[in-house]
Amino acid sequence: GDRVINLLHYDDAAGACLRAVLTGSGIRGRTFLIGDGVPTTRLGICESAVKSRDYREDALPVFKGGEEDSVGKIYGGSL
Repeated sequence: GDRVINLLHYDDAAGACLRAVLTGSGIRGRTFLIGDGVPTTRLGICESAVKSRDYREDALPVFKGGEEDSVGKIYGGSL
């Protein structure tokens, strides 16, 4: 089935890394999870793609596999 995923732009990832480096040694050894806060699905990405001129003639894929009631990993991104 389709799963929820989070996308992250390169600029946002680079900004998060830079902010961590500039924060100093107080964060050494900690792990950070960075996301855009707007989860989507693979199907949602494909539905957006077929709205464009380049893909509007294409059929949407059918995603198979996994547990039917599983939506993927969801996390809270608030501090």
